[in-house]
Amino acid sequence: MLANLRVQTSLKALLLLGLGFFLFTRLTGGTLYFYISERFGWLTLVAALGLFLLGISYRTGRRNEETEAGAGCEHDHADGHAGHDCACHDHTGHDHSIGWGGLLIVALPILFGLLIPPRPLGSTALAAREMNVSGVPSALPAAVQGATAKADTERSVLDWVLDFQASGTDGEDFAGRSADVMGFVHREADDPADAFWLTRYVVGCCVVDAMPVGLRVVWPDAPALEADSWVRVEGQLVENISAAAPWLEAQSIVVVPPPNQPYLYP
Repeated sequence: MLANLRVQTSLKALLLLGLGFFLFTRLTGGTLYFYISERFGWLTLVAALGLFLLGISYRTGRRNEETEAGAGCEHDHADGHAGHDCACHDHTGHDHSIGWGGLLIVALPILFGLLIPPRPLGSTALAAREMNVSGVPSALPAAVQGATAKADTERSVLDWVLDFQASGTDGEDFAGRSADVMGFVHREADDPADAFWLTRYVVGCCVVDAMPVGLRVVWPDAPALEADSWVRVEGQLVENISAAAPWLEAQSIVVVPPPNQPYLYP
């Protein structure tokens, strides 16, 4: 009985320690932020440390219980009280800690995390989301509105979208302004051959609330760009009376590695 309990306890402690280590490596490697906002990183660190402590204390506590139970039985046998033998074993057998069902739940994130490589949202996720080119929900923090005060060449895709929203015009005020932005390539079925969407996701809490924002880019060699490839686009905005926002006429497009943090945060 004691040998079986030791094996179970060791496995449970190992799973708790493993989950703590898994969260810690995802946090330090940056891939955790493919799924949650950066401002929740400290909570993940606290959770990882808590799992480490729980795993260590779980194993230590069980070892102490086994030692006490064994000592009690030896004492009873030494005194000749054979009738107390069952009570000793019943005490050892009581388990008020995490059950196997709970440990299976703990193990699932590790299993899925090892089998499924972490990656950020891309064009595939846009099938269930609508591209936003002229504004963002008012629920975003007001601090984001300050992005419109940045210099043109320092603005992200989100900054330009916010500026379009704040302007209240059809885009004529933006014609001729220079932009230097980065994002991934996304195409929709009705896009002209020489155009694509330069896209970024805006994340408030986690990827569940991720919202795509984009600039329509015109570039003669657009067909040569692969979907989901990350590019840096330099060019000028041009007014298009049939569009909800100005288009970006590219003067230079360079394929770049995906950034460590692909999302934009309010």
